Amino acid sequence: MPERTGPVFHGFVPGLGAGALYGLRAYGPRRPNDGLCFNPEKLLIDPYALALDRPLQLHDSQFGWAPGDSAPFMPKAVAVQPLLAAPARRKIPWPDTVIYELHVRGFTKLLPGLPEKARGTFAGLAHPVALAHLKSLGVTTLEIMPCAGLDRRAAFARGGG
Repeated sequence: MPERTGPVFHGFVPGLGAGALYGLRAYGPRRPNDGLCFNPEKLLIDPYALALDRPLQLHDSQFGWAPGDSAPFMPKAVAVQPLLAAPARRKIPWPDTVIYELHVRGFTKLLPGLPEKARGTFAGLAHPVALAHLKSLGVTTLEIMPCAGLDRRAAFARGGG
């Protein structure tokens, strides 16, 4: 990947449209005893992919010790059209805005008074206990730290995070 933001390498492929299938390969030294396990014969799944073309089914070729290309047996990431957020309309003037950044799982796991079932979930973030806590701090705007999953829509539908 040609670009890097902190520890995350990333890149943009011009002309790659929605629905295109792709995978990644890592090139570099192969010295497992030193923790370097690059193996370009192994197709990798993009950890930030929003969709895969099929579920993962293990095959011997996917393991680093097995010879051969794993591509025929690996699910491919599916390029998706990003959802465009509706333009926000400011209801609170900037001078009165208090932004609170949080990690959903960590915040809801540690919040006293939150029911056990809601801990570690997006549902916990919407629970009256969490909302009351944020309101008591004077928070007007939440900034939710990134979360990743194979199917975020399903997690939201289940009330999970």
